[in-house]
Amino acid sequence: MMIELISAIGMISATVYLLLILYIAIGIIRTKTELMDVQPSVSVIISAHNESQNIGKCLDTILSQNYPPHKFEIIVINDRSEDNTGLILEKYMNDHSQIQIITINEFKPGISPKKNAITQGVNIATGDIIATTDADCEASEDWIKIMVSFFTKETGMVVGLAPLKPTAWILSPFTCIDALFGSLIAYGSLGWNHAVTCTGRNFAYRKQLFQEINGFSGIDHILTGDDDLFMMKVSRKTNLEI
Repeated sequence: MMIELISAIGMISATVYLLLILYIAIGIIRTKTELMDVQPSVSVIISAHNESQNIGKCLDTILSQNYPPHKFEIIVINDRSEDNTGLILEKYMNDHSQIQIITINEFKPGISPKKNAITQGVNIATGDIIATTDADCEASEDWIKIMVSFFTKETGMVVGLAPLKPTAWILSPFTCIDALFGSLIAYGSLGWNHAVTCTGRNFAYRKQLFQEINGFSGIDHILTGDDDLFMMKVSRKTNLEI
């Protein structure tokens, strides 16, 4: 009896898993692939908290973008860092006119730190498109070019894949696979017009959209969700494509 029960559970689990794979695969096929040859102004926003070991590499990859330098700016929010992040950012800002720095010294009650940082970045952004990534990420040279190419007149937000780079950590292969599978779920679900998940490591939206729906209002008190919860808010409150 026990063996039959275990077998039944195994069969059900396998069926559900196969249906999920099928759902993702069909969703990816259905995903819009129309690309636009456009060069809108872009504001890259990065929130950095104690990222002295990573922020330099991150900025180097963004400064090396295959995109007109006069068409994008970089806004880095130094969020209550206690290491040398601030000193590194000052050097980069002095060497590169594209970079602006916002320094946050105190925690703001009622809003999660990262949402507060991003909001302050958006407030001074001059770009039509807001592109976000994390301070420990490294962007490909065509990152901005590829992201903006998905913005049609009907598009309000673009969600990108964000695989993790393998490290020497023993569990690194598993976290990389998990991140890849999460990205595929996000990609496939959007093909069905269901906004399920995304990541702020590779994320872009129109500044006007952020302003029209009052940014993170309503979800600002939640610690996380500057990416997926914001995407769901856009999906609920607008008819724009994601």
